[in-house]
Amino acid sequence: MAEKSRSSKQIAWEKLGRKFLISIKDKPVDEILDAIEKRGGVRPLWSTARRKFSDFKIKRPKIQLAEKLSPEEREKFRKVYPSAPIAEVRGSISKTFPEVTPSQVHTLAKQLGVAGTRTLKGAASVNGQNGKAVTSAKLTDKQQVLLGYLIKAPLGVDFSDLAVELGVRGKAEVQKCVESLRKPLDAHGYSLFIDEKKAAISRKGFDLREPKVFPIEMPIEQYYGNGANVCIFSGLYYGSEGFREGLGDLNQYIQKTHGAHFSILAGGLVDGREMLPYLRSALKGEKRDEKALWEQMYLMQIAKELSMCLPRLKKPDGEWVKLYILTSPILDKGIGAEIAKELAELRDDIVYWGDKNDQPLLVKHLEKAFNLLPVSLQRTGLRSKFASTKIQSQIRVILKVLGHAPNFAAFGGYGVSIHKPAVGEAKCPYIGLPNLHVPSERETKDDAESEVGTRVVKVRKDGNYTVTFSDFKELVRNERSLIKVPPSATDLQKSIIEVIKERPTFLGVLADRLGKPREEIKNAADALERFRAGLIYDEKRRLYDFSNSFLQSKIRYRWPEKFCEEAIVSGACVHALATYPDGTVLTDVKFMLEALPRIILENRASTLVIAGDGIQGSKVHNLHLRGEVFWGLDLNTQEHVYALLVGTGMILPFKVWFGDFMKDKKPELLTREALLSGMNLSLVDFAYCAGNHDLWQTGDAVKALAYFRDKLKEFLMSEISKTLKLFSLELDFLTLSAFVDSKIFKDLPDEKIRYVTPCGVKVKIIHPHTARNETLSIPPERLLAKYSDAQVVIAGNWHTAFDMQQSEENIGARHMVQCPTLLLRTFFEDNKMKRTDFGVNITKIRSFEGKVYEVETGFRGSPIESGYERENNGFMERLLHDHDLDVFSSQHGKKEEVKAPQ
Repeated sequence: MAEKSRSSKQIAWEKLGRKFLISIKDKPVDEILDAIEKRGGVRPLWSTARRKFSDFKIKRPKIQLAEKLSPEEREKFRKVYPSAPIAEVRGSISKTFPEVTPSQVHTLAKQLGVAGTRTLKGAASVNGQNGKAVTSAKLTDKQQVLLGYLIKAPLGVDFSDLAVELGVRGKAEVQKCVESLRKPLDAHGYSLFIDEKKAAISRKGFDLREPKVFPIEMPIEQYYGNGANVCIFSGLYYGSEGFREGLGDLNQYIQKTHGAHFSILAGGLVDGREMLPYLRSALKGEKRDEKALWEQMYLMQIAKELSMCLPRLKKPDGEWVKLYILTSPILDKGIGAEIAKELAELRDDIVYWGDKNDQPLLVKHLEKAFNLLPVSLQRTGLRSKFASTKIQSQIRVILKVLGHAPNFAAFGGYGVSIHKPAVGEAKCPYIGLPNLHVPSERETKDDAESEVGTRVVKVRKDGNYTVTFSDFKELVRNERSLIKVPPSATDLQKSIIEVIKERPTFLGVLADRLGKPREEIKNAADALERFRAGLIYDEKRRLYDFSNSFLQSKIRYRWPEKFCEEAIVSGACVHALATYPDGTVLTDVKFMLEALPRIILENRASTLVIAGDGIQGSKVHNLHLRGEVFWGLDLNTQEHVYALLVGTGMILPFKVWFGDFMKDKKPELLTREALLSGMNLSLVDFAYCAGNHDLWQTGDAVKALAYFRDKLKEFLMSEISKTLKLFSLELDFLTLSAFVDSKIFKDLPDEKIRYVTPCGVKVKIIHPHTARNETLSIPPERLLAKYSDAQVVIAGNWHTAFDMQQSEENIGARHMVQCPTLLLRTFFEDNKMKRTDFGVNITKIRSFEGKVYEVETGFRGSPIESGYERENNGFMERLLHDHDLDVFSSQHGKKEEVKAPQ
């Protein structure tokens, strides 16, 4: 009937007029239709009315919160808004908005036509004594002086000092003056605390307490004798929904375990993007001469809360570890800078470092000067799909502005974990920092910006460094499982909490899961709400869930006490026998024969990886005809040299570790199983793949690197046998052959995982046949996406160094290493105007029950010094001669030693 009446009579829209439509445009949909029906006599379809608004060029607000309210809620809101306490106002719409914010209340008032009618405005809209509304009366001059004094001393003021400031005598008179502030403070959301000696102010709902203290427990000699460790984090975001006090505690625990010498917060102390609008809304309508006073009160109270939430870190000698705070004009806004300044006044272990990216920090306890530049977000940028895009842009700008490069830079505010070393290509090494809060959908509009955790830069005395990424995202994903059941809870209440830990749950689902009547479950759940167990009932969604404020303040995350730790040394692009057209040997033989074994020994590595291009090859580009293969030697010789270089890197550590193993053992009492176990612990695993240079020969039906594997196995068996004989030990040929085979792993480019570390971490080795990208993280991100089962992906080919970490559900932290080359340079890249990175990567993986929680990574490679190329040529000639491979040399077959040129 209704539809029929609509069609039988038309609305005279022109007669209604544009002015009338403008007057009703902010109302909810059903009230707009009511008004049109009342004026025009017919109730139109909403689609028709909406089209007419468009015809008259009238824009309605995109988000109409009031439309989500039921008619009953709207009527009740209009009734209570002008004079009722804010709790009653919120209660009138709690079914639809169970956790409504002040800004939402203001928006609803505007949309429902009651904005400006409230006698209580902004922060004054809170309950006073006995639950009644409190009108914000003008403060007297004495009250303003007293309030200003209390604001400047957020931790409390002695009555004796107040008496002097106010010019009154006697404790009773001072208390009377202080008590006069209770009502206006209560109206603005603050509590007044008075004891026998002093008075203090605190925001309602915040418990006054001392900050936690984490002592670093290690000998002073060890703490100061190994260089310096700097903890760097970003995005604490106090005041946002994603803030978690437990993440701050966990961050401090990580600093403690790594022995931090100082800490840096690079942007995001508070979320100014949320805090600033809230403050403006809270102060709206305040008297002009008091507005600045209440604003200063708010800033000081936030600073005080932060001073109590942020734990302290104590050095072994009893001194406090300094925390340097850098704010961001984009993330913290101006309000964050003011809070940081006040926080630095409250805590002597906190230093405010400004909001500009022009002040490097000096890192002490090193042999030479080393400065670290913390960088915060200075401007908003375009959206980016890849992790490194924005940081690469910002580092270019910073280096131009500074004029000289710092020794290291750390970029906060991007929510990523990347690392670009300076081992040839870049002037300044830099890292991106994950955030230290739970990311929201608004923040993660950029796909890459979602990592949660902290980083520690460990700078050794010689200037080499490593960077640690501690992944908190896996813990945040499962934070609901950490909710503790109140000790006084009944069995039914415990069961209810266990079910809701999984996800927000309907009452009917609880009844089905627990096999209890709905009324019984409802009563038990309501009782839990009263016990402050964090449980709430969302009437709009009709779900039971835990409140966000409970998660923010009560959740404490558990970090594994003991990890399975292992180190992987990885490189790529050896290009055995590669030379420059002028005859310079490009394969860094000296590094592989001397530095590589030393690096494996120093880091107690369990695995050596070479990610492709073990030989120079020749066929595709006729490199042997172009003077880019040493003496034009054949492919078998190239693979043989490659085997000798890798084998030396494996066998030298074996001799040291096997010697340690045998120190307290008698050879005649050693069983075969014990011997093989000791050998297994002493010889690193070797994992590799074929690169494009290795695969060129497959066009002639020759299997890539088959000869290399045979020669590597032959070399290892021979050297192991010699080592065993030194201890009067021996193994039969077949057993030794099987043992060496078990330590060599060849990977292929499919998705299958062929190498798993001794701790159970899945590793993929790959050599993609692609060109470089200007955006550094594109290849790593694509590789992590392709090899989704791998926890560590190691790749070569681009002759540039980079690493990054991502956290994924059910896997934990994932680590990708882009290996530099082991060539001094290349003729090809010189002609392409490209620079290369040189060296190897060292990655320490810390896992627990198959999941990676922490990754420590660094690159080792040094600039070429004068005379190095000539020395390296001598190492190549000696290697070939010692193994009878110098067929074109005048020294071939001669037994006397060939000395390297001086």
